[in-house]
Amino acid sequence: MRRKSSKQLFSVLMAATMVMSGISIPVNASQVDDAVVRSVLTKTEATASESREINFNEGWKFHYGDVENAEKKDFDDSDLAKWGNLKLPHDFSITQEPSNSNEAESGFMPGGTGWYRKNFTLPSDYAGKSIVLNFDGSYNHTYVYVNGTKVGENHYGYNDFAFDISKHLICDGKTENVISVKVAHQTPSSRWYSGSGIYRDVELIVTDAVHVSRNGVYVTTPNLATEKGGNVTVKVQTKVQNDSNAQVEAKIRTTVLDAEGKAVSEPSTTDVTLTENGTEEKEQNLKVNNPALWSTEKPNLYYVQTEVLVGDEVKDINKETFGFRYIDFNSNTGFSLNGKNVKLKGVCMHHDQGALGSASERDAVYRQVSKLKEMGCNAIRTAHNTPSSVLLKACNELGMMVMDETFDGWAFPKNGNSQDFSTHYNKTISEDNKLLGATAGDTWYKFVLESNIERDKNDPSVVIWDIGNELNFGVTDPRACLKNILSCSF
Repeated sequence: MRRKSSKQLFSVLMAATMVMSGISIPVNASQVDDAVVRSVLTKTEATASESREINFNEGWKFHYGDVENAEKKDFDDSDLAKWGNLKLPHDFSITQEPSNSNEAESGFMPGGTGWYRKNFTLPSDYAGKSIVLNFDGSYNHTYVYVNGTKVGENHYGYNDFAFDISKHLICDGKTENVISVKVAHQTPSSRWYSGSGIYRDVELIVTDAVHVSRNGVYVTTPNLATEKGGNVTVKVQTKVQNDSNAQVEAKIRTTVLDAEGKAVSEPSTTDVTLTENGTEEKEQNLKVNNPALWSTEKPNLYYVQTEVLVGDEVKDINKETFGFRYIDFNSNTGFSLNGKNVKLKGVCMHHDQGALGSASERDAVYRQVSKLKEMGCNAIRTAHNTPSSVLLKACNELGMMVMDETFDGWAFPKNGNSQDFSTHYNKTISEDNKLLGATAGDTWYKFVLESNIERDKNDPSVVIWDIGNELNFGVTDPRACLKNILSCSF
């Protein structure tokens, strides 16, 4: 089910403008980033926690090369000579030997196939909960199995993707569960060094059956330009869902918090009736007096806290980080942030970290953004793909504007890279692929584009959406292809 908020958000695409070499779309209003305040579990065994997002990076085993039956739960991965222990994020290309026989555009590094496996137990109080396995990115063909059952696959190397794995898990505090992931990277697939494997963060999202949906909160400040300095309207659209087999009467209670977690608005409470296995969306409007604005010099951040209650019991708490800021693109005066003209002093930045490869290590990303700030940069174009959540979080916190790009090319290979996203761009997603947010029959480009926007729609750093790079290389008629994308049911 698609959200009304997505339809409203994507209406800004109709004002598409050409920026740099891509077809790019200015964002229309003040936005939010994804949740930054989270208690992280770092043990191999997941334990009960107040956190709904559990970092799942530790405790993996890895084998380079294809292996028969590695998806099975009882597969023997005890041979450390073949299955090394590691912590995600991980790039399995950067540790291989370069060769002149490999593609120059990828740094002469090979692709290949890698298998990841993780054994873990879940506490008994997780039984009956909704448990989602979330990947922020994996390059580039990823196949996911839970306790031997295939739950789905993803075929773009840069988008986030997730699966509801609740029914495949055993939650008794003692029985081991096994997640197996095959990542296949056939070259040539890229015009730059892409890396290979699960190179971004993985999370478990654990909630009650009644909860805020994944990417289910959309925050705007539609009147900020005229209300700043006074009582500013914060418009919050929240999608909640009920994964149980019974109708539930619930409430959505929403509050705006400052950076220290202090309430700066009165709570807004709305009743919602959730049918069995159903979803509903509600809109609420709150007021915040004289909020500090987000800018590149002072990246002030706030939280929207959403609580879902059944009776007097809080079933779920979700926090979104957002910033009060407004932007404008004017053909005569240029770009303005919070009513002041600002020159975009930016760089086109690929996702790799040099000798570290493509692994999206938090400290390396924050250092990268900090160095760019020091040299006078105030904007990044995420050349030429969907960025990591870590990069956007760094930009939100450090005050860096972002041109959020989705694709390098579209329907046809670029520069002879016959294994790039063009292999799946116009293919449809199969019915047995349980990707959250995907609809059977949707094209892969549509799913990826929607996933990008859904995840990043709330980041205050994002000031331009860029849906493609050098599109004259990817389609025969860029305008017709753009029209096709705009026809997606947002």
